[in-house]
Amino acid sequence: MSIAKKIIYNTVSKYLKHLSDRNVDDIIYMKQGKDSSVLILTQPFHAYGITVPSGYKWNGASSPPGPARMVIPKFHKMIKTSCRHDRACELAKNKFDRLMADIVFFLMAHEVEGMKLWRAVSGLAGVRIGAHLGIGNKY
Repeated sequence: MSIAKKIIYNTVSKYLKHLSDRNVDDIIYMKQGKDSSVLILTQPFHAYGITVPSGYKWNGASSPPGPARMVIPKFHKMIKTSCRHDRACELAKNKFDRLMADIVFFLMAHEVEGMKLWRAVSGLAGVRIGAHLGIGNKY
């Protein structure tokens, strides 16, 4: 394991103990909505302790315009990660729940979607900034 990866995983390890279920469905069944920027689940999807119901709509991985687009992948990459993250943000009841949603976003981007570590860390930074700005917070 690289030094950077060890540092990052050691930093988030205190939160990982809250993740007893790290299973992710192999396939996500979905279709594109009438508006091409919307995805719709056609069957439930389970990832890291959350089951997202059939019919759930989300907008995939999004990033602000400008330089962030060079780091964060374009729409419809990270499908599983963005679906689980958007649902977890909706279900979050407090700042800790949102933090866990963001940490799982990082883990899924790197471990499930195969994103390079530096890009996953950049994505984590992006969703944490979004959390501080209130983006996606329902509490």
